[in-house]
Amino acid sequence: MLSLESILVRHDRLDRVQFQIVKVLTYIFFFTEQNGIAGTLPSELKELNSLRFLLLEEGVLTGTIPTEIGLIATMEEIDLNFNLLEGSLPEELFNLANLTQLDLNDNEFSGPISTRIGQLANLNFFQIENNSFTGTVPSELGLLSLLGKCW
Repeated sequence: MLSLESILVRHDRLDRVQFQIVKVLTYIFFFTEQNGIAGTLPSELKELNSLRFLLLEEGVLTGTIPTEIGLIATMEEIDLNFNLLEGSLPEELFNLANLTQLDLNDNEFSGPISTRIGQLANLNFFQIENNSFTGTVPSELGLLSLLGKCW
């Protein structure tokens, strides 16, 4: 079986990325920065069952975070900052027991932060400023003993 360990795209102008899932490949790391990637996050991300790092910052992603992202048990870091993502955070996101970093700042997310955030026991970095979240900060955030940075 082939194994692709990383895809690195930096400072390119990509108008669109087609997420085509090739089940033979195991994606461990997908990173783009300042590249103008546009489109939506596809539900097929769940097929990348070894994905550990989803870093798609500073693009032009729209739509919502698909609920299927909660099926990627290996996920450690999600960085979707500086995009145009919207809607509430899917409850399934809080199934990611290995998640250490959740960086969602500077998007258009809305709604409350789920009390299920307290289930992310390995979370050490949580950044959500410059969105439109509503409600109060869940007290369950205080259960995260490894959390060092929270905005």
